[in-house]
Amino acid sequence: MIEPTETIARFGADERLLGIVTLPVQRRPDAPACLLMNAGVVHRIGPHRINVKLARELAALGVASIRVDLSGLGDSPPATGGVHSSTQTVMDLQAAMDHMERTLGVRRFIVFGLCSGSVHAYWLAQKDARIAGVVMFDSYVFPTFKTHVLRRWSRFRTQSWSRLARKPLEWLRREPRIEPRKEGEESNDPHMKYPTRADFARVLNDLTARGMSIYLYYSASFLEKFNYHGQMHDLFGHEPFMQRVRYDYETDVDHTVTSLHAQRKVLASVVDWAQSVLAGSSGSST
Repeated sequence: MIEPTETIARFGADERLLGIVTLPVQRRPDAPACLLMNAGVVHRIGPHRINVKLARELAALGVASIRVDLSGLGDSPPATGGVHSSTQTVMDLQAAMDHMERTLGVRRFIVFGLCSGSVHAYWLAQKDARIAGVVMFDSYVFPTFKTHVLRRWSRFRTQSWSRLARKPLEWLRREPRIEPRKEGEESNDPHMKYPTRADFARVLNDLTARGMSIYLYYSASFLEKFNYHGQMHDLFGHEPFMQRVRYDYETDVDHTVTSLHAQRKVLASVVDWAQSVLAGSSGSST
């Protein structure tokens, strides 16, 4: 079996950004290219090299990809232009797309974003018409009443009777809790502002109406806020976008895709979704 070709790419202002382009042995001329990026502060390879593995799986489908180090991460130095980090991130990803368009003639892209990468994918999709599809892995979460009930029930089941008997005294001694930032609360960084449910629904309705393929993938790492299969349907089942997106919640996958089992599961799911994009389908809701 002939392996795909991988080369270093320099692009962006003064060619200061660095990425790795993966070229399949035989590239499908109609296929979009894939953008992969940092998850949090992790190098462009992604947690447990998931970006590398995904790039090579996509190459087997004839899909080219580029793994990008955003400004100030991995092997890309910090930006010097003085723009806000949110704007810079979108500019960096657009520079990567410009490079792929210039060198390969690719005009359509799919984006795989994990953790902060899912937020970047969400914003990029709104700002660039070249995006044909996005995978948002552990993106925005919106708890329901059932979410809180299941969380409390799960905690209750793990407590011993002696521990439960001490609970009333602990509640009396408890310090006042500082409330976490709520959805939609203003932030100095507009890119990182947590959308309200209404904003999230509006954006996804707009993107899917444009024909964009969207895959919402959630792990079991945020049980306080996301902990059952039907949560997105309970939240957004009445919204048109839910009939057009693919949605999975996997209880045996964690946020950083640690185990080999989890990696194989994620790779198989994303590759299956990518095949539906190649076939011109938006996938199905599950």
